Amino acid sequence: RLMILAVLELASAALFLVPKTRPFGLLLVSAYLGGAIAAQLGHGQPPAPPAVLLALIWIGTSLRNRISANEV
Repeated sequence: RLMILAVLELASAALFLVPKTRPFGLLLVSAYLGGAIAAQLGHGQPPAPPAVLLALIWIGTSLRNRISANEV
């Protein structure tokens, strides 16, 4: 099971890194980290680590899109 999760996580990250597939990769990474947040909450642990990572990914993507839009 962990091998399947690892492959899905790597595939999501690879899609996120390729500019043409970045929106789909962002969706998959967000879903993956959303599941990590839910798992943390389900085990009574603080959800901060995956939530902070998810927030940084969204902020970075947002800033990248703004910069790209200004260059056009």
